[in-house]
Amino acid sequence: MAGNQVNVTCQVKHFYPQSLQLTWVENGNVSRTETGSTRSENKDGTFNLMSWLLVNSSVHREDVTFTCQVEHDGQPATTRNYTLKVSADPREQPLGTQSLGTQQRLSQLPTPTL
Repeated sequence: MAGNQVNVTCQVKHFYPQSLQLTWVENGNVSRTETGSTRSENKDGTFNLMSWLLVNSSVHREDVTFTCQVEHDGQPATTRNYTLKVSADPREQPLGTQSLGTQQRLSQLPTPTL
């Protein structure tokens, strides 16, 4: 991954039923950024979902807040935020992966955690 690329990841684990909506929001607006995602089934019949954004930090002149918004089984949306701090010095740019994890139990409201 290039020095100014940051992978922001949101994971939702152990949710049921399978239908789940995950939306990325950037500074309060639904993100148009290209994302990837994978869904898997656990042995107990629950599901996991991982979604990610690959962000080029060098194109942002101000700090950017990314929000992972999860809606499941008719419950209110749950959100977690990650703020990408922008620095004038490229040596201070973040490297690697920043993860917004979530934990989900059977038919309970998703609870994303940093």
